[in-house]
Amino acid sequence: MVVKAVSKPQAGGAPDVAGPLSDTKAVHAARIGNLRLLIVDDDANTRAMLLEAFDLCGATVCAVPNAEMARRAIAQWRPNAFLSDIDMPGEDGIELIRSVRDLPPGEGGTLPAIAFTGYARDADRMLDAGFDAVVAKPIALDVLIDTIVHVVDDSRGPIASGRAGLPPARDS
Repeated sequence: MVVKAVSKPQAGGAPDVAGPLSDTKAVHAARIGNLRLLIVDDDANTRAMLLEAFDLCGATVCAVPNAEMARRAIAQWRPNAFLSDIDMPGEDGIELIRSVRDLPPGEGGTLPAIAFTGYARDADRMLDAGFDAVVAKPIALDVLIDTIVHVVDDSRGPIASGRAGLPPARDS
């Protein structure tokens, strides 16, 4: 099964589709090792797996089980990006991204955001709600890291500086 990440369409083009990367930790560390990543998922196993994987890559990671804690972490911890499950009890990932997008830019309103979901066929709905990219479950770490790199502009730093645009669409 091929897992693809879909991001918002570029000017005049189709959505960018992320491809596979090398699976070495050194490559991953060079790509995301300087980032602060927030993971939002009600499933403890998924949080633990992503926390460990990103930690091994050198990223600083905060993992929380719900939308309320995610908003607190965005306000206090100021991540470079957040990754959220969509199907969560109570407030789901769609409601979370809408509330984040309502924030002023300096408080997280433009924070790069990636949805991960078993409902990838609903990617348009997630992108329309405010996510910058959607990654299908089961999560392939290479694809997720590639997607993170695509939605984060390392040179701009934390959310106080705003967020960068997405890279140009790849030629297929």
